[in-house]
Amino acid sequence: MAKKERLSPEELAEKKECIAILVALAGKLGRPPNKADTEETLRIKRALGPWPRALEAAGLKAPREKKGVRKERHRKNREKTEAFMAAKAAGPGKTTKGTD
Repeated sequence: MAKKERLSPEELAEKKECIAILVALAGKLGRPPNKADTEETLRIKRALGPWPRALEAAGLKAPREKKGVRKERHRKNREKTEAFMAAKAAGPGKTTKGTD
């Protein structure tokens, strides 16, 4: 894993200012802002990275799942789908509905 670099006071101030812009805009809009909602898009992306990461930094979006967690979730979903398809291919099962 790469070593984190220390930010200069100017870079840190720029990040904080961009986060404040995003938070204020979200408060005004009542939702997380889109890139089209501000003229500061390039400045924000330069300071905070891609738009989803910028929203995460501002606390306006949940952080993305780590790759291992996503893989595990996809594996479980694939297993459920395969089990469903196998049951469907086996034909209709016995039902207790309507036996009264």
